[in-house]
Amino acid sequence: MARWKDEDRSPLAMLRVKAGYTQAEASVLMHLGMISLARYENGINDVTFGIGEQMAKLYKVPFEDIRQAVIATKEAA
Repeated sequence: MARWKDEDRSPLAMLRVKAGYTQAEASVLMHLGMISLARYENGINDVTFGIGEQMAKLYKVPFEDIRQAVIATKEAA
């Protein structure tokens, strides 16, 4: 099975990976559907303030890192 390369991941997905979570694990811990998390990570759905706060807490990064990753993901999409 092919593995994702870091350069193939969105900035938001990279924060999750660096925190050590799979999409499935992070979605369960944030009480989100896996498809919803994927849509956030791919810039399809807008990340609300509350979801961004949850991500920052779970990934153990400042909220600003989440905000910047969201902006970069949107620009790349």
